Amino acid sequence: VHSVAITNRGDCCRERLDGAEIHLGDSAFSWKKNPICGTISKIGFGETYSFNCNGMEGRFVTIVLPGDAKSLTLCEVQVFRPT
Repeated sequence: VHSVAITNRGDCCRERLDGAEIHLGDSAFSWKKNPICGTISKIGFGETYSFNCNGMEGRFVTIVLPGDAKSLTLCEVQVFRPT
């Protein structure tokens, strides 16, 4: 995987995505075993940010928001392969 692009919602609650982790690997049921491609610090309203995965390999991309009772809202997720 070359990169993962995340688009945040554009209406409200931009901060709900802060701290989310992008995991990439071959484990379907235990995402903690998959290495982290990136951690979201801040993405503005309706903005898209690309995380460079430096050629990591895996079949599953998992986006996790650590913590209890948090809402994860994603507008769009794109996964790009190396060219």
